[in-house]
Amino acid sequence: MSKAPKRRSGKALPPTHAKRDLLLALVALAAFVGLSLGLLTLLNPRPQTVDVLDEATLPKGEKQIALTIIHTNDTWGYLEGCG
Repeated sequence: MSKAPKRRSGKALPPTHAKRDLLLALVALAAFVGLSLGLLTLLNPRPQTVDVLDEATLPKGEKQIALTIIHTNDTWGYLEGCG
């Protein structure tokens, strides 16, 4: 037969003692993380951003251009993406 582990005082630990301590530690950690994230969110307001392109206009007679970006992982300078 296996005996229940004993503390230094000689009293036997209940079998669910470790599970209870683990559950208590997990709840404390979750509460700490939740409160920390809540405080960080509340105390750090989002900065006001300004869209500089809101008032931008093209010069007279100019048209918008189309820009094509080619991306490959080739280091030799070839622009053929699938070749």
